Amino acid sequence: MKKSLKLSSVLFISTLMLMSSCNKVGPGGTSSIQGQIVGSDYSEPRSETTEVIVTNGNELEHGEYWILNSTSTSSYYYVWYNNPSWVSNGDPQLNGRTGIEVSFNYSDSNTDIAQNTLDALNNNTQEFDIELLNDILRISTKTVGEVPDADKVSSPFEVNIAQQGRDSESTEQMPLIDEKIYISYGDNELYDDEIRTGENGKFSFNGLSKGSYKVFCFSLNTADNSLSKIDTTIEITANKSVYDAGIFQITK
Repeated sequence: MKKSLKLSSVLFISTLMLMSSCNKVGPGGTSSIQGQIVGSDYSEPRSETTEVIVTNGNELEHGEYWILNSTSTSSYYYVWYNNPSWVSNGDPQLNGRTGIEVSFNYSDSNTDIAQNTLDALNNNTQEFDIELLNDILRISTKTVGEVPDADKVSSPFEVNIAQQGRDSESTEQMPLIDEKIYISYGDNELYDDEIRTGENGKFSFNGLSKGSYKVFCFSLNTADNSLSKIDTTIEITANKSVYDAGIFQITK
């Protein structure tokens, strides 16, 4: 009987020790890890895309034109329409721009004029990638960056900016609200919990026991659009304590 009691006591003590070991890292404590995430928003550079919806020849007059621009100020154009039945010179001869002449007849369909416009553009400039969709010319600058918008000017065409061109942009560093931040307990390679930053980009993991923790978030690599992990390891050694994880600086 005594031998059985002794064995039971050993098993009970071993169970307590195991439970104590399992609860060493993670929730259930009285300490906190706090920090802040600051960062900048990154916008990728992109080309400008213009869509020109062409009309038929009956709606187009001799000498009417529209303007088109590239990322280079030395490559600004006006596209004008010449009806050979007119003896007068319809070229508007705009200063600072290169004229691109497109011949047409009043009997031409909208698709005919669109094709003639495509051919004239390709023969006179290499600044654009142009796609023809029936009577729509979709014109994209080959170089990314900001571009003054195209305009219909005197032509009866519809000229719309499908995508604004822009250079790469990064905002100034500022506190990031509602940004995810993760924590892993002990040697766990995956995360055990996640929260979001609040006002001023600050966060706090609360109710932690003594032990080792890794706090991490992710930042954008602008060179290849991949994500990199930014982390720090915190060792909690005392109860009812607040530990500083520092400031995480990221790019979104």
